[in-house]
Amino acid sequence: MSIVDEISSPACSASGDGRALGVMGACYALGVFTDNFYKQAAILMAAGAHMTGMQSTATVLFSLPFILFSAWAGALADRLAKKTVILAVKSLELLALFAGAFMLMDDNWTGILAVMFCMGVQSAFFSPAINGAIPETFAPEAVPRANALIKLASTTAILAGMAAAGPVLDSSVFKELLELLDMKGRDPGRAAAALTLVLLALLGLTVALSLRHRPSSLADYAKRPFPWLGPLDSLKLAWGTRKDRALFFVLLADAWFFGIAALCVISIANLSSSLGYSMSAAGLMTALLMIGVALGSLVAGRFTAQSWRFLLLPSGLGMGVMLCLIALTPLLPAAAGPVPLQALWFGAGLFGAGLCGGVYLIPLESFIQVRPAVDSKGRVIAVSNFMSFSAMALFGAAFSLIGALPPAWTFFCYGGATMCFIIFFAAKRVGLLPPASLRDAALNLTGLGLQALLALRYQVQERGLDALLPAPKQHTDGKPGMLILPNHPALIDPVIVYSRLAGLAPRPLADEGQMSGLLQKAVSRIVRAVTIPDSAQAGRKEMARVLEGLRAVSEALRQGDNVLLYPSGRVYRSDREEIGNNAGVFRILSQAPEARVLLVRTTGLWGSAFSHASGSAPNMMRELGRGMLTLFANALFWTPKRKVILECVETKALTDFVQAGNKRAVNRFLEDFYNQGAGPPVSVPRCFWKKVL
Repeated sequence: MSIVDEISSPACSASGDGRALGVMGACYALGVFTDNFYKQAAILMAAGAHMTGMQSTATVLFSLPFILFSAWAGALADRLAKKTVILAVKSLELLALFAGAFMLMDDNWTGILAVMFCMGVQSAFFSPAINGAIPETFAPEAVPRANALIKLASTTAILAGMAAAGPVLDSSVFKELLELLDMKGRDPGRAAAALTLVLLALLGLTVALSLRHRPSSLADYAKRPFPWLGPLDSLKLAWGTRKDRALFFVLLADAWFFGIAALCVISIANLSSSLGYSMSAAGLMTALLMIGVALGSLVAGRFTAQSWRFLLLPSGLGMGVMLCLIALTPLLPAAAGPVPLQALWFGAGLFGAGLCGGVYLIPLESFIQVRPAVDSKGRVIAVSNFMSFSAMALFGAAFSLIGALPPAWTFFCYGGATMCFIIFFAAKRVGLLPPASLRDAALNLTGLGLQALLALRYQVQERGLDALLPAPKQHTDGKPGMLILPNHPALIDPVIVYSRLAGLAPRPLADEGQMSGLLQKAVSRIVRAVTIPDSAQAGRKEMARVLEGLRAVSEALRQGDNVLLYPSGRVYRSDREEIGNNAGVFRILSQAPEARVLLVRTTGLWGSAFSHASGSAPNMMRELGRGMLTLFANALFWTPKRKVILECVETKALTDFVQAGNKRAVNRFLEDFYNQGAGPPVSVPRCFWKKVL
């Protein structure tokens, strides 16, 4: 039997190109800029006039269309081409903001609130269309990164919109022009804001025309009844997502974030006003919050959509703590040194809360996009909007009571409520959720931490884990464990493999000679490694210990442990895996035939400093030291990345060969699988400004 007959490597679906990402990002960014510029301008005007009730009303009115029309928006996003929906809502946005410009100039609060509602309507229909287009355009493994980059663009736009509202309202650039037009009673700042809104809405419609047209392929969806009942249908759909416990919980966690975020924006303006800050300074404080969200989004974009299970709890607690610390701002001196300690504390707290918020949010939104079936993505995204903006409306209504507190104390309320949500609601439910795939089961905080460090130098693409059934962790349900069999092209690949499979708690079988150092011994104890002498160099006395170690591995598998074993027992000496006459896999499976077998192929590392490609043996500790210097020389984030592909396939062929007593077939099968990725050494520059091996 050939490896080709048994396994076909999973193909990676084509991801969207840079142009598609750029246009989608620009379209999204312009939309959220105008939304937030208009909303922030209204909030600042209300704060300046001490109209706390008006702030709450504005938040509820902007949220209300998402509650009323999300079901319709999701249905249209699934029935029609996404571009058609986007162009329609962008046209509505232009008309609404043209009217809103006059309302701002006339200080017409009835009109301002009516336009706020219209902006909510266009956003309610825009969101399922643009977000539903992301998984249509990009491969599943590329969705989190695409989300992170688009979120960076949109967050930057939110930041710019909120930050720009204050300076524009404070500006007097149009004062002389208004006098020439015999409009002396008009506020020049509001006139500047009105012109900004109209021009950017026009630009947003122009960019939307450049979106790629993808006709709807869901002909069967048109047979479903249209959700004419609106919010009742949304409520029914939201309740229906309970069948997918993980998705339902993620929707709730996502809604909590947006509810708290909406209140924080109001409270930033109110606290800034109570501290005597100008509108520009209030905008700067909001900007620091959004800068934190943008950076947190970039960090979270390095992980998969499934990583929300492990990022949600620490990032949610971090948000809560930072919001509570902001409540101490008025207790600090307002003027001490070149930068007032009070303003520094306020800004740092907002930045920290935003950073945690970005890490919290991106995996949730990526999961909401990739989890549903193709014909349900628009509906599920619409349900997400319905739940998020219902939370915003409820929280906004609650602000009419919370707003009676001193502004600083409102932050303490938000932080305390967030920590209670995480500790008493989220933590328990995350622990009870069963993994949906081997990728889910293989994730944990240790693995995510290793992935974050490795991502500074390696761009790792995973294949196959999503398609495999979850494996039990050690000593679970009395089931046998999984034997994980990777190839070994370089000294660094065990770290890469472990970072993706750490949640399975795999016990590695290791050469005791390679684990003799102080650091190696510590790592060996942590991962509960099974150490044996090098079978290639062992004499007769030590061969007994080798066989004893292999029997220990078989026993561990029978007891439910997952074991990680390198079949060749050594690092590549050439560009191809050579297992030779090693009998380790054969012996282990002959004693534990019920164990699941996972093959792992790592490609892209031959030619790295951790490989033998240079002709000399690599030194792990020396190369780690050089790697740290490389990262610092490139300011961490500009380090050139080595592309690595990690492919995982489960097979029963090896057990069949073992039962037939064919050791050579086992080794040949493994070599055929590993050597599919064989190729010449790949050199990657150490520094971004020059090519150095």
